[in-house]
Amino acid sequence: MPKTKGRGHSRATLDKAQGLSKLLAQHVNTVKVILEKHHYFPQKYYFIDCYAGPGYNEEEQCDGSPIIFLKTAKMLGIDYYAWFVEQDTKSVRELRGRIKEYSNCEVSPLIIPKPCPQ
Repeated sequence: MPKTKGRGHSRATLDKAQGLSKLLAQHVNTVKVILEKHHYFPQKYYFIDCYAGPGYNEEEQCDGSPIIFLKTAKMLGIDYYAWFVEQDTKSVRELRGRIKEYSNCEVSPLIIPKPCPQ
């Protein structure tokens, strides 16, 4: 399996992206129905992606998980707040560019602290 920016990808990547899209659509829609029935709950869907990537897989020509979530939330009309965390600085820049048209989301670079000396 080839790797790009530390991530593996293959022909199965597209299937996984489509599966994630279906899973998120089902979950987001379920939460939306629950929130509509219980107005005293905070009416916001919170999404955290701790290994976000650049938002698009160039090698396999498909959206990455952040864009899949944002398109799903927009399609289903749910109020959300999304955090995308990524270690690769180039991917952080690319993802920030890709999510400009969406509101209520942010990209945070993952900073791995150096281990304490023994």
